[in-house]
Amino acid sequence: MYFDSTKEGYNQQLNDPANRVENKQRINVSRHAFLVLKQDAERFTGTSELTSGFLNRLLLNLYNVSNASIGRILDEKKQYLEEILAPLPESTSAKEHLIQVLLEKSKEEAVHQLKQLVVEKSNTIVFRVDKLNLEYLASAEGQLEAAYYNNRIGQYFKALLEEYASYPYYQRESIYWNELLQKFEQAIQTHCQMKIRMNNKKQGLTLYVKPYCCCLDSEHLYNYLVVKSRTSPKEDWRIASLRFSSIADCSILKQSAILTQQERVEIKQKIEQFGVQYLYAVNNDEKVTVYLTEAGKTLYQQILHLRPEQYEKVDQNTYTFFCTHFQAETYFFQFGENAKILSPDSLAQKFAQRYARAAEQYK
Repeated sequence: MYFDSTKEGYNQQLNDPANRVENKQRINVSRHAFLVLKQDAERFTGTSELTSGFLNRLLLNLYNVSNASIGRILDEKKQYLEEILAPLPESTSAKEHLIQVLLEKSKEEAVHQLKQLVVEKSNTIVFRVDKLNLEYLASAEGQLEAAYYNNRIGQYFKALLEEYASYPYYQRESIYWNELLQKFEQAIQTHCQMKIRMNNKKQGLTLYVKPYCCCLDSEHLYNYLVVKSRTSPKEDWRIASLRFSSIADCSILKQSAILTQQERVEIKQKIEQFGVQYLYAVNNDEKVTVYLTEAGKTLYQQILHLRPEQYEKVDQNTYTFFCTHFQAETYFFQFGENAKILSPDSLAQKFAQRYARAAEQYK
């Protein structure tokens, strides 16, 4: 696909739907980008297949945030320079020269970065470009990229996807779920409730929420929507955090969602106490008592990932942790013989059963 022919074909199709624009695109990406894309496709859509739907959504959300959109970046910079240099006399040729020099420098840097992205070609991806992407590519903004990619849309797509694959997971997640983020921010600004339908294990569950904020966990791994939620008007509002990938769809409601200052303070305190990823069960006031051997105490100091921070020391080797049972199971199970759950009994039995099933594999 080419920028000029896509623009011409798209405009002809608008005038006569019978004139279909060519939309089949083949891209050769690096092995790293290919594996990242397949991994994200499985996380976001439930299948590792690189479908046209997945790739079109990704590309549409990348145009306005990616450094690979060189034409857009230089155009925005030109407008910015013209604005800040506007006070200079109109007839000053030095102003135009300065703008040109700065833009040329930015262009050199952008092209240098681009060359680092498009070298390796290991895996082939073939998909159909949808109407929304064709519309963007045919627009004046999309056509700005033609000069930097030899008029080839495939080269532009490759640069976008290679740059995407270089981002940390949480950033890729926020790009794919951009529409969800925009709706959430809109609900916060307008103080409106949201209706959120969950998927995966919570499939069919619908939540009504008051939005608070979007934030990362302490290790910057995943994005979470922090809310007060309930499943029906008869229930009390509960503090909760929702992973992007657990949400099927959402909509903004007309009902008010104003959080009081007291509620905001409480949510902030719970995030600090439990960590944003464990907010869904903070209303239960859960606690877990654990016996740690000397080696177990050393492990607790060394393993920071998912570690429960709030605790009371019962004796030299026994601690009561104020955390959810799920967090305790996730964290302490890896300690093996160096940790023993003393309470609650249900969690202790769960540990015993999991260890027993593991031991069976070696008999």
